[in-house]
Amino acid sequence: MRFKIFARVLVIALLVSSTLFKASAVDGVAVSVHSGNTHAFGWAVGNIERFIITNNTPDAGIVVYNGGNARCVSISPSGNRIAFIRSDGKICMKANDATTQVTVLADIPNNAWLDWPVEGYVYYTNAW
Repeated sequence: MRFKIFARVLVIALLVSSTLFKASAVDGVAVSVHSGNTHAFGWAVGNIERFIITNNTPDAGIVVYNGGNARCVSISPSGNRIAFIRSDGKICMKANDATTQVTVLADIPNNAWLDWPVEGYVYYTNAW
């Protein structure tokens, strides 16, 4: 009986809080690969674009990497750098802006994916 009362009070509290405290707008940074072709392994590769999001609205975006061979882009936790895999199997890192300097970090298998959960560490995982 106590559980039923607790559950009802919890549901009412959630309903009241959801109507009183509306979700606020999102601000942030997004990066994505805009594919122009497909690599022999089936990966869609292309240029990397960055979008600044203000009040839920992305800007027009800029190309931050124009090599045409990027896939699996990941943004650093601080948002100031990106890591990606080139179609030749190299993990690369660069500033999250239109500068052209790219640092090659490592050679990896073509079936890998990237993750950047903690500043200073880029991880890759084999997909199969």
